Amino acid sequence: MPQMYVAFLLDLFQPSRQKYGLMKEIIAECYRPLVEVFNSHHNARFTLSLANSLAELLIDYSETEVISRLREAVQSGHVELVHTAAYHPILPLMPEQEVRRQIALDIEFKKEHFGVTTRSGILSPEMCHDDRLIPVFEDLGFRWTVIDDRVMGMHGVEIPERAILHVSDIAVLMRSSFWSNKILQKDGAGRYLTGKEFIGQLEQEAAGRAEDGYRIIAMSGETFGHHIKYYEETFLRDMLFALERSHAVRLCCVSDLLQVGSLPHVQKPRETGRGFEYFPLSSWATQPEDCQRGDPYPLWKSRGNPIHEQLWDLTNLVLDSCQGIDFDNPANKELRRALDSAFYSTQYYWASIWFWKPRLIYEGIDLQMRALYARLPRNRQVVNQVLDEGQRIYARLMWEIYQRAQREGGLPE
Repeated sequence: MPQMYVAFLLDLFQPSRQKYGLMKEIIAECYRPLVEVFNSHHNARFTLSLANSLAELLIDYSETEVISRLREAVQSGHVELVHTAAYHPILPLMPEQEVRRQIALDIEFKKEHFGVTTRSGILSPEMCHDDRLIPVFEDLGFRWTVIDDRVMGMHGVEIPERAILHVSDIAVLMRSSFWSNKILQKDGAGRYLTGKEFIGQLEQEAAGRAEDGYRIIAMSGETFGHHIKYYEETFLRDMLFALERSHAVRLCCVSDLLQVGSLPHVQKPRETGRGFEYFPLSSWATQPEDCQRGDPYPLWKSRGNPIHEQLWDLTNLVLDSCQGIDFDNPANKELRRALDSAFYSTQYYWASIWFWKPRLIYEGIDLQMRALYARLPRNRQVVNQVLDEGQRIYARLMWEIYQRAQREGGLPE
């Protein structure tokens, strides 16, 4: 009987300035129930990406139970803890040295706190992809990464159902946008899919196949319990019970897919005349219409969005002003720490056309300006020029935020 292998990749992230009250709510609704699910079923196998910013908050708030139970799940093999960028920046929009820095921080943190010493896979935050990341990931020793499949077909890239695509020595796997979104969205009757229903539908899909196949389901880990109440029970735990009776569906970690003998490994050929080398620019939020207007990261740097434009002007000013600094010098430790946490993804997300929370944009602006001020004393010759430009960008940002708030019926929070 053909087998359908399914791997869940859950991304857990909170910004480093997340409010205490909201953190306690998410911990109670999601993180504690999740680690309990991971540890209470013999057939649990999940791949988890955990941002340092969230893990540090859990440590700061003395959530020792969540940390210890997650460590237990990792040690028992129920959870594969993979790497990401430590503070969740949009990697394709960052300089390569910052990309490497963020990954290095993540590697060090997971080794220290969870005993993770292998470099199996790496998730680019928000699944934002640029082919330029692939050689960086390969150079750092990773075996696989995951990109979204939604816009591949329109660019002439075939979506594999059983083959493991490789670019050189690193596997580039694809998230099933169909199945991931089906789990996230209500049906016509206003119901979310249950775990038992999900397994039943995968069994039907497997029955119609002549060979083994696989699906990768990837989404925010906070979906389970926080975004969708009790979904860790009605979907994840329900799925684990259903899997005990299934002969066609096999739950596995993402890394396990590379070891399945019936799934062939294929080198991805270079593309010609398509504007990219292997895969188009994309994210797990990118729609075909976004690609058509040249907007591959619509929630984080959208064309025609003046707040995004000014926010990235500030980001680039801060990063450019720090070129050539010796960060091995202990005198620059404070600046380095400020830079590490200043460019997280959600400050741009809440300034997008579709989502809007001015207070959460302000927090990102504040961190970036703090990094800029931490930079200035290092070189008094550039103080006036850089500070003047930073203040001009800051003023334009505040004006654009005010203007949008007025259009939407109220002053910023």
